[in-house]
Amino acid sequence: MDFVSTRRVGSAAVSLIREGTGRWNPNLLTRTGEPVPADEWRRLAPGVDASGAADLACSSALVRLGGAVVIVDCCFGDPEPDEPWGQLSLQRTPGLEAGLAQLGVAPADVTHVLISHNHGDHLAGATVVSDGRRLPRFPNARYVINGAEWAARGADDPLGLATLQLGALEALGRLDLVDGDLEVEPGVTLVHAPGESRGHSIVKVVSDGQTFYDLADLFHFECEVEHQDWAPWGVDISTAMETRRRIVADALATDALCVLPHGLAPGFGRFAGVVDRVRWRWEPN
Repeated sequence: MDFVSTRRVGSAAVSLIREGTGRWNPNLLTRTGEPVPADEWRRLAPGVDASGAADLACSSALVRLGGAVVIVDCCFGDPEPDEPWGQLSLQRTPGLEAGLAQLGVAPADVTHVLISHNHGDHLAGATVVSDGRRLPRFPNARYVINGAEWAARGADDPLGLATLQLGALEALGRLDLVDGDLEVEPGVTLVHAPGESRGHSIVKVVSDGQTFYDLADLFHFECEVEHQDWAPWGVDISTAMETRRRIVADALATDALCVLPHGLAPGFGRFAGVVDRVRWRWEPN
């Protein structure tokens, strides 16, 4: 199963590890709060069914640059009975650790785990249970998240996964809370990018004059690139639009390679074709 792909960004190696593919109805809304017309949604998203659900991937990224070995979002963890992902009808791959092994990386090699936000599909694999204790899955890594996400966990954590996973890390002194942007290692920066949530972040990598962005949930589906005034229910669309414009402008100026973690294979791509202030094209790469 081909679930790992790698690109070079200057001296950095960026790998996308797909942990699963499922189906999800985002209940897209426009900036004015109106539902996106069903015929438009069906025209622009792959394989929309009668319920409005479309294909959606869930992926982690691995960035290797200098001495840094950085995971961006640790998704689901190893498959377990009674997984809370029924709404996604998730089809699992061999998973993150299998993907890392394919790349020659052991969990102990990871230096940082950057968590974009506190939704369970981005952090459920942060810890493991061993001898009845919940421990960091990556034993030598610092886990980093925007402090606003940890503060909001009670109101925005319906499955209790952020409280469980990040709470265990905090108790062990392994969770770093940041305010704004933070360069965790030279060339690797956690960038505050609100909209999906108040503390939502993305990751920017700069190496040898080349740029990469892991866009996390700044966009969920490719059609949101063309229609940047669309977003799933629960997103602060006005704030998301401001963030999207800021990030896309930089990505266009630097010809940045980007990743949509929820995008279908290959997941990598670039922004192109500015039509107006809220319309771009996504070109898979």
